[in-house]
Amino acid sequence: MQDLYQHINQLYHYISKQTNKIKDLEDTISSIQMEIEQLKSKPSVNVERLEYKFDQLKVETLEGTLNIGLNPTDLKNIEDFAVDQQPANSESVVTPFPQGMRDNIEAAANQYVDKEIANLIQDNEEQLETHIDPQYHELIKNDIKRQLPQRISYYINVHSHPSARQQNPVEQLEEVIGQKIRADIQQAVYTFIAQLPNELKGKKPDGT
Repeated sequence: MQDLYQHINQLYHYISKQTNKIKDLEDTISSIQMEIEQLKSKPSVNVERLEYKFDQLKVETLEGTLNIGLNPTDLKNIEDFAVDQQPANSESVVTPFPQGMRDNIEAAANQYVDKEIANLIQDNEEQLETHIDPQYHELIKNDIKRQLPQRISYYINVHSHPSARQQNPVEQLEEVIGQKIRADIQQAVYTFIAQLPNELKGKKPDGT
């Protein structure tokens, strides 16, 4: 009889322990489910979509409406486009750029992005009375830098033609192209922030 009582008592304690474990597991599952629901309610960040939209931003310049991020498939038409912009009686001979000028332009453009991108973002946030999540700052900087070589190639092709050289002597081209690149960067940052959906923007410093 004593043995039976001990066995029942042990069985009771075992069942109680298992019941407590099951309760703990149920609490854990409930907590996980709550976290999942909270994550679902937050706006998702689609980097691929964001980068694609940034590639497609258009910039108004003296040369017309241009993409700040020219797709690789578009680059093969750059020289033809530049030629088409010249008067019919202009020479077709392309004047080569001085050695090292492209490297100087690209180095200066990258330095400008590194030094000024944070100020550009802040200035445009104030102008547009909005605020973007800080996680986008590095994305914007890297995406602009990725597009710089193609953008510089475009301007070099345009300014390699004689009629363009008549307007801007060779000794001025480095500064002229640099100014256009900086203007493109400024316009791209403004347009990106202006077109970013509200659900992907962060809160302003005042919490709004």
